[in-house]
Amino acid sequence: MIKRVVVFAPHPDDETLACGGTIVLNTEQGNEVYIIFMTDGRYSHQHTLGINNYPTPYDVKRIRSEEARKATQVLGVEQENLTFLEYEDGTLRNNIEVALKKVQGILQGIKPDLIYLTFS
Repeated sequence: MIKRVVVFAPHPDDETLACGGTIVLNTEQGNEVYIIFMTDGRYSHQHTLGINNYPTPYDVKRIRSEEARKATQVLGVEQENLTFLEYEDGTLRNNIEVALKKVQGILQGIKPDLIYLTFS
């Protein structure tokens, strides 16, 4: 029986770092894997490396989205099963009610059998 699996990633790359093996296992078993990226990761370079200008936070957002698409494709995830909510890093708690409603709608549409929550 095919299962529907949802993986929540706080930032792009958290799905691969935290659940990459689990994602591959599920895709190889024929399960439908969906990934929900909560934030856009635009400030990762600023916070970890102190880089503000090149690449800019907008550039980092675009790069991380592209990297997430490529990485999840390697993991066997159908690209139409990716959802980028694109909350700016650090703003999710300010938008929690709206984010919860979006997530509820997504989950009601998918009706997952399994949910994985990653932590970054």
